[in-house]
Amino acid sequence: MRRLALIMATFTVIVGAAFAVLLSRAPAAAGPVEQVDDSEARPTRLADPLPSTTAPEPPARSATTAVPPVTLPAPPAPPPPVVLPQARTLAVDTSGAKVPAADPALIRDGDVWRVYTTQFRYTNVPMWESDDLVTWTRVGDVLPTLPAWVKWGKTWAPDVTEIDGQWVLFFSARHEASGMQCIGHAVAADAAGPFTAFPEPIVCPIDDGGAIDPMVFQEGNGQLRLLWKVDANAIGRASVLRSQALSADGLTLEGDPSDLLRYEGGWEWPLIEQPEMVARDGELHLFYAAGWYNTENYQVGHAVCESVAGPCERTSTDGGWIVSSPGIAGPGALSVMEIDGDLVGAYHGWIDAIGAPDTRSLIIEPLSLIDGIPRTGSVPVGD
Repeated sequence: MRRLALIMATFTVIVGAAFAVLLSRAPAAAGPVEQVDDSEARPTRLADPLPSTTAPEPPARSATTAVPPVTLPAPPAPPPPVVLPQARTLAVDTSGAKVPAADPALIRDGDVWRVYTTQFRYTNVPMWESDDLVTWTRVGDVLPTLPAWVKWGKTWAPDVTEIDGQWVLFFSARHEASGMQCIGHAVAADAAGPFTAFPEPIVCPIDDGGAIDPMVFQEGNGQLRLLWKVDANAIGRASVLRSQALSADGLTLEGDPSDLLRYEGGWEWPLIEQPEMVARDGELHLFYAAGWYNTENYQVGHAVCESVAGPCERTSTDGGWIVSSPGIAGPGALSVMEIDGDLVGAYHGWIDAIGAPDTRSLIIEPLSLIDGIPRTGSVPVGD
């Protein structure tokens, strides 16, 4: 019993001591908590501080590293407006002499005017250029080599058009084998030539009397048409103006030809030729020459067409539109260009005398179509 009592007494002492220790560590019920400064005892933190949210100031640039201000180039100046003659103008060369230019074909090539003409002396297809339509410089022969089917000395009425990235020349020439006129074509990378001709004619209706006076017209949808004269008067028949579709590259005829206008006598005696088509204000206008080219009765007529395939109806029923006038006889072979909405025409006429040794000379004139009525300068037809 004494041993059990001793054990119980010992247990009571131990439990009491432990309870006392726990009580000594509990926070006081009231009063401030004493703050102990142990900063000297704590080791210094070696980890990097959090990065600052403020970007550091960039280093100052030295004078040698400064970037100069960027200067943008000025936009290119717009091209100057094309100035057209305001009245009928006789073209001259750089010496002041008149320009020999039978059957002229007028084009605009960049900022240069070009005119291609019927053969003159030993030049198969002469070409002239100008920057103002008044003074012209002879460049030379753009078709120096003729195809084998052509009889030299009779190369007529050229037409030049830019088609599908190249220049296409159509020309009339005497067919060596038949003696009739036929139409050939040639191509060049530049409007100044030289052009290389295809070996065979593109239009050569021998049984109908041949063909001359080609002209290319482009419709609003891009379709190309070749216009020409059926030279039926060469075999005693009525001459006809005709058209036919061309391929996209302008080198092949497509479909069937159709008649635009047929010679009907009267003031046009004895033939019609030189078709020139112009689209204006929703209408198709056909200009043409009539009469013998080497007389004062040669003149320019006008018709309005239902489509590029015809038919066309004459508006000049009692006489031509451009006719002989003081100083100019036998005007004809009108070629029309539209520039910035304005029309300008080139045609030929006899200036000093009709026939050799003189030649037909180049004339430039502003044109207009007002309410479907053609005008030269400000003078309406018939006035």
